[in-house]
Amino acid sequence: MVKALRVEQLGVRRGARVLLEDVSLHAEYGELLAITGPNGAGKSTLIKVLAGLLPHAGTVQIRDAEIATLKPQDRARAIAYVPQRSSIMASIAVRDVVAQAR
Repeated sequence: MVKALRVEQLGVRRGARVLLEDVSLHAEYGELLAITGPNGAGKSTLIKVLAGLLPHAGTVQIRDAEIATLKPQDRARAIAYVPQRSSIMASIAVRDVVAQAR
């Protein structure tokens, strides 16, 4: 069965600093997944990796395809990312911002 999301032994480093280490999770279609934790725990880093925006070690698959091998347009069809902070200063409806993330 194809998993919607599969992460195995994910690791992220920035220089000598370890941001994420040995993170694994699976999500099935229709499941709701919450990522919680204190500030600095790596939640935003994990989301950026899942969106294909950060280099990583380990396996990150969306629909059984390794995220690093997906073309940008295929990745955008599978996952949308809206950053916590943005440089956009215009008055834009939330629906339009989310649409731009894809």
